[in-house]
Amino acid sequence: QTSYYFPKHVDKPNWRPIVFKPPYLIFLTLVSLGLAGIQESLFRRSNAKGGLMQFLGLNDISVPEYFLWRYFPTIVTVTYGVAYQLVDVEAKRLEPYYRLAERSGSTFAQSLNVDSTNFWTWFRPPFPGSARTRLSTAISLVAVIAVPVIQNATLEVRAANDGFALFVHPIWSRVLSGSLIFAAVAGLLLLWPLHQSSGLSSDPCGISGLLAMTTRGHILSDFIGLSPLSSDEEINKSKLNYRKYFLYNSSLSPIEQLHWSPKLRVPSDRKEHSFTLPLVQSVPAFIFILSLLALVPVLIFTRANIILSRAPFLMTAIGVAVKLLWTLFDTNIRLTEPYYQLVRRHAKPSVLSVDYTGTMPFYLPIKALRNHDGTLALVATISILLEVLTVCLSSFGSAGANFMHRKGTSTATDLLEGDAQTFRSFWISLVLSISIIISLLVTAVYVYVQRSDVSLPRKPGTLAFVLLATHQAKMIVNWVGCEKLSYEQRRNLLVSWDKTYGFGWYQGRDGALHLGIDEEPLVTDYR
Repeated sequence: QTSYYFPKHVDKPNWRPIVFKPPYLIFLTLVSLGLAGIQESLFRRSNAKGGLMQFLGLNDISVPEYFLWRYFPTIVTVTYGVAYQLVDVEAKRLEPYYRLAERSGSTFAQSLNVDSTNFWTWFRPPFPGSARTRLSTAISLVAVIAVPVIQNATLEVRAANDGFALFVHPIWSRVLSGSLIFAAVAGLLLLWPLHQSSGLSSDPCGISGLLAMTTRGHILSDFIGLSPLSSDEEINKSKLNYRKYFLYNSSLSPIEQLHWSPKLRVPSDRKEHSFTLPLVQSVPAFIFILSLLALVPVLIFTRANIILSRAPFLMTAIGVAVKLLWTLFDTNIRLTEPYYQLVRRHAKPSVLSVDYTGTMPFYLPIKALRNHDGTLALVATISILLEVLTVCLSSFGSAGANFMHRKGTSTATDLLEGDAQTFRSFWISLVLSISIIISLLVTAVYVYVQRSDVSLPRKPGTLAFVLLATHQAKMIVNWVGCEKLSYEQRRNLLVSWDKTYGFGWYQGRDGALHLGIDEEPLVTDYR
């Protein structure tokens, strides 16, 4: 049974971020093919000329040559991975809107109530059946994880005449070229699903971006009787799961009523699902980081170093594990930063327009500092330093005793096993590694102490959470007629109103008490 009729919109809005536009994706495709071509040419040159470089010892290699061999390829592949990761993050952030903009609309469970910020979406797309997220996830896994790791295995040192020569490994080189070609082809295929109209007039960034879309389409009435304190069972049995919703003319509206009966609703004995800001699993993370801090010097300077000769990937695996663990921490901080400010009450207007989830990692510290979010800037800086940590840890293989004097260097056996360190590179890598680990530990403890006593009734990350928290808010009336405003216009409008905002108990437009987000003054804090 159709609830509302919408005529065909001939001028459907189609705002897209830069990373979704053909020039960006075509550029990345050309970069992928270019890197694959360079890798193949290096392999052929290595075979034809008896190696890329010949040397008697590491002291015979100039600093630029050593940098090009040991560090430059990793820098290139990490940057390449970040470029594709931006596409994946934006694809998952905007997928609900793409689904809602389809002519048939989308159900609540497949759009408004999908959490695309979950850590496991790195490996499993949060939207089953979506070509956009499946392709972006596959590309991200290859570009971010596979390409840098495989690249480290492509170069090997072999004995040649009275010295050594740097060769390109034939198997790993072809695997790397194949991975880059896969990313290029998948990037081109991604152009087709991204060609679909998004239905957006501007970037739906922050809480205000969604609120501006809700004032004309009657969607808020479907949330009556629900709040952030509502249990998952209560939400699942409400009329929300028996409706289809449609993004039309920059407004969210119910489009079709499925089979629903009020009798399906459960009693309203609500149970609070506390979500601690920013991470409940902080204590295990601290224990792991402490273990890592103790393990690094043990593996390098004691007889346990023999483990590295038999399992040279161990230090790299440790670095990757720390990176993945910190990703959990970083993602939660990005997601909850606006809500942390709101829970503290009297938050500045910009808190409703900011959204850190899709921000480029290297730009995030700057953006956070501009918004005076020092804690987030600190966490984002550590995330960048972890890329350096992984590179440093992967360089360890020789026993630390070999570098206790200035003339220390990797032995011939070390070189043939893939470890090439000089006195300077060894100690620079070691000092950087220990410094980054200590900084990471101090930052994690600081954030945990600062925010462990702050919680939300449920995990944010879905569009539904914002609507549950604001459907009766008085500030909603201020957004009438604002659905087509750009991000800059919405932000300037918030500043012009000169109001502050909070998360707590407020008196709604219906005169009842509600828990959620509204302009100050609120009735009381959320505890």
